[in-house]
Amino acid sequence: MKKNKYKIIEPFLNKEKKLKDLSSEHDIPYSTLKRWIKLYKEFGIKGLSKKIRSDKDSFRKADDETIKFVLKEHKKNPNINITTLYNNYLTFFKNKNINKLSYNTIYRIAINLDPFSQKIINENLNNIKKSNNIYRISTEKLYIKNLDVNDGVATIIIIYDVYDNSIINYKLFIGEAGEDHYLVFIRETIIKNKLKNYLVKPKYIFIDDFKMKNKERFFKILKELNIGEDAEITLEVNPQTVDRKKLEQLKKIGINRLSIGIQSFNDEKLKVLGRIHNKEVALNTYNDAREVGFENISIDLIFATPDQTIEELKKDLDIVERLSPEHISIYSLIWEEGTKFMDLLDKGELDPLDNDLEAKMYELIIERLKKIGYLHYEISNFSKKKYEGRHNSKYWKNKKYIGVGLGASGYYEGIRYKNEIEFLDYYKKIDSNEKPLMEVEVVSDKDNLENYYILGLRLLNKGIEIEDNIYMKKIKDLHERGYLKIEDDRYKLTSKGLMFSNDVFVEIME
Repeated sequence: MKKNKYKIIEPFLNKEKKLKDLSSEHDIPYSTLKRWIKLYKEFGIKGLSKKIRSDKDSFRKADDETIKFVLKEHKKNPNINITTLYNNYLTFFKNKNINKLSYNTIYRIAINLDPFSQKIINENLNNIKKSNNIYRISTEKLYIKNLDVNDGVATIIIIYDVYDNSIINYKLFIGEAGEDHYLVFIRETIIKNKLKNYLVKPKYIFIDDFKMKNKERFFKILKELNIGEDAEITLEVNPQTVDRKKLEQLKKIGINRLSIGIQSFNDEKLKVLGRIHNKEVALNTYNDAREVGFENISIDLIFATPDQTIEELKKDLDIVERLSPEHISIYSLIWEEGTKFMDLLDKGELDPLDNDLEAKMYELIIERLKKIGYLHYEISNFSKKKYEGRHNSKYWKNKKYIGVGLGASGYYEGIRYKNEIEFLDYYKKIDSNEKPLMEVEVVSDKDNLENYYILGLRLLNKGIEIEDNIYMKKIKDLHERGYLKIEDDRYKLTSKGLMFSNDVFVEIME
């Protein structure tokens, strides 16, 4: 370990120091320290050690004997599934002196061998054709062999809102599955879990990292989900990934809101952040979006970058005023364990900005954006009237939701869960008629109340109710110290509370 994590958290465990003091002392985010404490309590010192992958050396190249075995098994039983195939493989090679291949490697071999790959496709298409028309997918031949991850194939996450039956999140990620192939599994998951009743006029769709080649077909499939006429369909793009032609295409197929990851209008700061675009490219992307007809644009900015000055921040805000986007998300740079910034910090090559200077910058941002007509509706989010980002509102209000698909998260009936993030792990469980869960956490009443307070305080116009519970003593103390105010019979963050919101949240959680 680069740092002795136990030594850092030991004073907190011994009740000698508060977590926020350790965070300031060691320049480590509160969330990171909380994660270390949780790992230590669950697994002891071992939990703080770097985890070594158990399958590190298992992805080996297939030999001819293994390929022959897979073909032979398919010939014997054309309906064999991957799990049975893998179990047969382990049995057959049990007493042979060879390095056993992993489940994922056997899967990769199988889907690249005819006729096994076509059997996988046909089997899942049959499931789809038997289902309700809302999950219908084209029955044309689907090619999933010889895929190259660099070709831009994508996978999809769909999250359903339990309260008003609408999709509130729709994310795309690079994966090893073909577009159509993965859509089949999404629909199969929906069918197996009997979630089709939640598909009623989705209102909020959010698309992240859009890599699909056949965008028109994707949106044709998307429209089968009976999207509401007033649905907000947001596409998140980076300036270097779209040109005017692509923007015209996206507008034509139904995107009605853009979120552009600009991060900064300063070329030097963009280099520090590891971005490959520059100020000129960012401005061109924004202007092109306006010219092709986008009337609802959000931009993402980052402040408190290493060595940033107040004057540099003012120049960014000058450009924001000139562009006049409908929505702005602006975050301070997070120094998170495991990121390149923390590595550079450990090496002494970068230093975080002074806390007082960062607070002044945040104060300037709030003052300037309010002055030019933006509503400060959430700690890091500003919008013009009626342009608040809809897709995050359910999360901020601690609403229940169901996640379906690769990497999807959900919160339902006191359970918080996350699905497998690797396609092959996800496929393995689906193929075995298991739920593709990677993490499951039972949310206690205490945790639920904690989430309610923190998420409620983040929404500046919402706040939290005044009521008697285990946190009220802390809430009253924060009120007396000027971090919270009472407005409309609810506790809300004051200007001071906004500046030190992380400290406020940590005190509530401790």
